[in-house]
Amino acid sequence: NFITTFVYFGTIGAISVEFFNLKEEEFSSYLVSAMFVPVISALGLISFIAILGNYFVCLFDVPFLWLLVIPVFGILQLLPQYVLLIFRNKQQPIAFGRFQILLTLCNIGLSVFFVIYCNQHWQGRLYGIFCSYFIFSIISLVVLNKRGYFKAKIQKQSIRKVFYFGLPLLFHSIGAIIIDMSDRLFIDVMLGKHILGLYGVGYQVGMIMLIIQDAFSKAWSPLIYSELKSADEAKKIKIVKYSYAAWLFFIVCTTLLYL
Repeated sequence: NFITTFVYFGTIGAISVEFFNLKEEEFSSYLVSAMFVPVISALGLISFIAILGNYFVCLFDVPFLWLLVIPVFGILQLLPQYVLLIFRNKQQPIAFGRFQILLTLCNIGLSVFFVIYCNQHWQGRLYGIFCSYFIFSIISLVVLNKRGYFKAKIQKQSIRKVFYFGLPLLFHSIGAIIIDMSDRLFIDVMLGKHILGLYGVGYQVGMIMLIIQDAFSKAWSPLIYSELKSADEAKKIKIVKYSYAAWLFFIVCTTLLYL
């Protein structure tokens, strides 16, 4: 997550916002330009990891080859996210659901194949993720091409706009990851990987609320951006009230989960 955050560079948020602000032709150019930013970032990260590889191997206890592959993972995960974002913002739930479910089934199926039938242990899970996202990255490129997005040209102004949008979010994301992962680093160093594994399993129980929050966010974000585009003062106040009600709902649900 820490490394892929640099690859993403806030492009998902930037594209989601500009989807409602730009015309179709302008958005196509913005999308293609935004896709160029993670590629540059990934190449820079690969070079950085190659230079300081031994240090990262000792720090994260991960084989050097897998560290080099992580930025590529980030690119492969981004392409399907672009397609899902477009489906969601265009309010095409069937296309969104079909694409997401097929991606998940492919991910799980290949992971089971590599882990159980090929006896690849923990590496098999990574092979499954990599292969599934590689397949759906190709499918994503085909989908985007059929919808005419690749007919647009890359514009330096759009790249600069994505950079200015993503840079502040980059520090925010890094801070969130450090807060989220620091406890695991302490447990790993002080108590060992066995206890860390048990902690990870228990941690997943608390992730139940994240599933609900993620589903809500995917439906709420395109709605809120489309409403804000032409909202008057009264509608903005109404949106704020709905936002408070939503977060109150999550607070109540989280409290009930831990009773």
